[in-house]
Amino acid sequence: MVRKTGEQILIEFERVEVTCVDADDPGAENMGTRTLECTRPQLALIAYLGFGLALGLMNFTFYGSLAHLPIGVAVTIEFIGPLALAAALSRRLLDGAAVLAAGAGVVLISEALTVPFRELSWIGLLLALTAGVC
Repeated sequence: MVRKTGEQILIEFERVEVTCVDADDPGAENMGTRTLECTRPQLALIAYLGFGLALGLMNFTFYGSLAHLPIGVAVTIEFIGPLALAAALSRRLLDGAAVLAAGAGVVLISEALTVPFRELSWIGLLLALTAGVC
């Protein structure tokens, strides 16, 4: 149920429906919709655990990348994730220009272009990219 109260829009979940299909026969029709009963505290706990896990993984991989890369390079690589999300969600030309300006600013400030690519550790690059995805 969606309710609008003044400036806020409240979304209430009364039940969660899951559609099941047969894994052995991808062309099969739906087997039906099943309803999972979850209370709001249970949904909140699942959300808290998900956010905590993502934040922990992001910190773990980012600090791991600092052991292999200079900080400017690590921050620049990590910023690719949020920048890609902003680019994907931009709808206007001005939004796209802002995304390009933000990306260029981060690259220029971090001095990531001054480090030769062959001196960068692949492990550090993968860890920084993982942090950006989180």
